[in-house]
Amino acid sequence: MDDNTKKEEFSYGYIQMLAAISGYSFINSPRSLDHGGIDAMKTLPLERFESIFPERFIQYLENNNWQKHKEVADVLSIWVYERDEEKFGLLLPLDSELVDFSKRMAEAVGVLEEVEQISQEEILLALEAPSRIALEKKREILNIKISSFLDKGKREVPAKNLGLVFKSLQELLDIFGGFKPSRYSSLNQTKKKLELSVLGTFKGSFGVQVAFPPNQQFDIHGKTLAEEVSQEFFNLMKASNAKNVDQFKAILSEYKGDPSKKIKSFFSELAKLESDLNFDWGATNPENSDRANLDYANILRALEIIKKIELEEPRQFKIVGRLIVAGEGVKKKERKFLIKDIEDSTEYEGAINAKITEDDSIDLIIGKVYEATLEEETKIQEVTQTEIKNYTLVELKLKTAK
Repeated sequence: MDDNTKKEEFSYGYIQMLAAISGYSFINSPRSLDHGGIDAMKTLPLERFESIFPERFIQYLENNNWQKHKEVADVLSIWVYERDEEKFGLLLPLDSELVDFSKRMAEAVGVLEEVEQISQEEILLALEAPSRIALEKKREILNIKISSFLDKGKREVPAKNLGLVFKSLQELLDIFGGFKPSRYSSLNQTKKKLELSVLGTFKGSFGVQVAFPPNQQFDIHGKTLAEEVSQEFFNLMKASNAKNVDQFKAILSEYKGDPSKKIKSFFSELAKLESDLNFDWGATNPENSDRANLDYANILRALEIIKKIELEEPRQFKIVGRLIVAGEGVKKKERKFLIKDIEDSTEYEGAINAKITEDDSIDLIIGKVYEATLEEETKIQEVTQTEIKNYTLVELKLKTAK
């Protein structure tokens, strides 16, 4: 018997003793199967189980109605699941230094496979560190999960709400990408490098795994656009959840105008979920992989900070839009405009700055597409306490066809 086998036998004996003390039985796989690299019902390579963090496994069990029965000596925890008068037990290894940690973790996954009647691949999608998947697929990975609802009895989320969260997330990432040094000949090419794809969902929780496109181009610092944008996003998430809001305010000051609008839109969509969230970043450079939590209370706090900044100072942002209405005159009430953003069909209306109507080089042609700069001023209606946004058209340039 070699040294590794002796160590494994010791671990078997130790865990069996702990299980017996707790009133549970422990089945030892035949040694002939063990030498073949397979214990019990494992069908995947043991390497797949090495990177599973016990903390992630515990969160999975809690989300799927397993009840913790006992924890023994920081070595294992015992979990119970009841269904139709049947009781199932699961032993979860907690010490990754155990020589057979991956085998014991594989057995725990095997129990889940049998009890929940889902594949080990689906279970591993929820359990594996996203950094391992990032290395395997050579692309940046983001896991986004609802950790708990404000209403503890809530079990459903409107599909529209989730869709709008991911729509606003994509728009926010595109904005972050637009602020990076240009590596591509057009904004559309930049957006293609940041277009998220759904890789999978997580059983037992509202969670989605998304990924940036693979084979990203490196800059002179050895970073990809997706990597830099992921870092910006996680800086924002962590700052918004921190006790001290100074860093969050500093980030907002860097992204004035349209970027600020996208940040507000993202937090507004998150707020509609009425839940706490977890974000996991699996980076192709494992040192950059990160995690961030975002509490519902801090989502609301972030929105209040953004609104306060909007009240304190008008913001300017640019759009490309089709001019629908344009009035010229001496009085402000005569200088009305209506322009429709050709990207998202949002319509903006308000007053035209007198400098535009007085500039003979600017022709206001209905139906033409312009590059427009708008100034947005936010006010609070005293009676209803609702937001009122007033827009001024401050710059206008006819969009020329390329």
